[in-house]
This record gives sequence, C-alpha cells and structure tokens, in this order.
Amino acid sequence: MNFAHFLFRWASNVVAISLTAWLLPGIWITDWPSGILGALALGLLNAFVRPVLLFLTLPFNVVTLGLFTVALNGALLFTVGYIVPGVMIEGYGWAVLGSLLVSFFSTLLSWLFHEKPTIQGSVRIWRW
Repeated sequence: MNFAHFLFRWASNVVAISLTAWLLPGIWITDWPSGILGALALGLLNAFVRPVLLFLTLPFNVVTLGLFTVALNGALLFTVGYIVPGVMIEGYGWAVLGSLLVSFFSTLLSWLFHEKPTIQGSVRIWRW
C-alpha cells in the first residue's frame, strides 16, 4: 500500500466519521482537527488492537455467530471518544450505532471511489 492510498483511505474515514457525527445526536466532533485525529486513532486501533481483541474474544464470537464483533467495534469507537479530546460519545449504545454507521459509510466510500476489485487470472476448461 502506497502513501497516496493511505491518505485517501484516511480521508474517506474522516468523511465517514463526520457523516456519522452529523447524523447521530449522541456523537459529537467539535472541529475538523478532532475529526482527523479521531479517524487516525480509529484506524490505528483497528489495525493494532482489534486483531488482538478478536483473538482473545474468539469464543464469544463463535457462540454469538460473530455478533460480538459489533460490540467490539462499538468499544473501539467508544475508546476513540476517550483518547481524542474533541470527539465525544454519549454512551455505549451510541458507540455501537456509530460504529455500524462508520463501517457502512467507509465501505460505501471505498466501493465508490478507490477499491474496485479486479479479477486477475485465467480459467481453463478442459475437454475430454
């Protein structure tokens, strides 16, 4: 992944978090630098802390058929509210709902702008 791709993904996450804060009354972002820092903090938590937490909570994920991941994503967004001073989240319920919206907007922006999968390879059909 090159630096331009990282910056574009970061910008799309800033837009996703900003749209979520604009739509939900329980999540506030005071200014743009806080939104940018919040997107960076969420990205770093998702990159380094989330895989460890997913491994540690694997039995809960198996029992709940993966629904515990939604709670884990909400906890990570709630942590961003504690780490970044300009990002405020009213409660854990708002964090879970916000994490669902951030995931939706981030996926939508990735699909619309920069991550279109290409099929590489060939298919061979053998005849007898």
